[in-house]
Amino acid sequence: MDNRKVIMFASSALLLLGLLIAPTLQAKGQMFQGSQIYATYCYECHGAEGRGIEGLRTATLNNEAFLEVADDEYWHKTIRLGRPVHDMPGYGPEVITDRQVEYLVEYIRAWAPQVTAMEYNDDKIAGDPLKGKEYYNMLCMACHGPQGEGILGPSLTDPAFLASASDEFILQSIVKGRPGTTMPGYPDSQDIRNVVSYLRTFEVELENGQLPEDLVLPGQFVEEPKSDATDSEEDVEEEQ
Repeated sequence: MDNRKVIMFASSALLLLGLLIAPTLQAKGQMFQGSQIYATYCYECHGAEGRGIEGLRTATLNNEAFLEVADDEYWHKTIRLGRPVHDMPGYGPEVITDRQVEYLVEYIRAWAPQVTAMEYNDDKIAGDPLKGKEYYNMLCMACHGPQGEGILGPSLTDPAFLASASDEFILQSIVKGRPGTTMPGYPDSQDIRNVVSYLRTFEVELENGQLPEDLVLPGQFVEEPKSDATDSEEDVEEEQ
């Protein structure tokens, strides 16, 4: 075999080797970028591998039941909108690009590679919100608060959560629960579907994909402005 053939053979072998290992190197690079994004924006509150931080009321992102019910759209909207009730900021594409969101989600999912995320449609769950409120008060209020603002568990009426979560996400979260936490799973029933309909009544309309600036969060109360008549009465009382 002359030198020319040796060179051609070696070049072909190197090219083939490059084609074979390129996807692996690319995947490792994406995973590394995802880990760096997590370390920069998520680690402080969610801890190593999403295990949470003691004393902080944040989601344990590595919970397998959570990873199963959280589809990619939920992750994307959550990162963009944050969680105002829990003081989690939202990060726009100027901070974390759409591609970086994908890398971040891939990194988080790698904590439980055996879990496959569920797929949802946009169908609304039929239910009676009035009956749902009664069942919520009986089943959920102790941990999630009378207005869903969150006590032991997270807020279920956080407007960013409701803008991120589909009806099916909420339903499956209730059905599967969160093993390893105080939240058990409950069998799918019309009572549970009524709760989903009740929670949906707290949803607010987004403005250009963002939460309204004058948003009132669950558990907050706005002081009613005093009327002119009330002010006049107080002035008279002071003069007397």
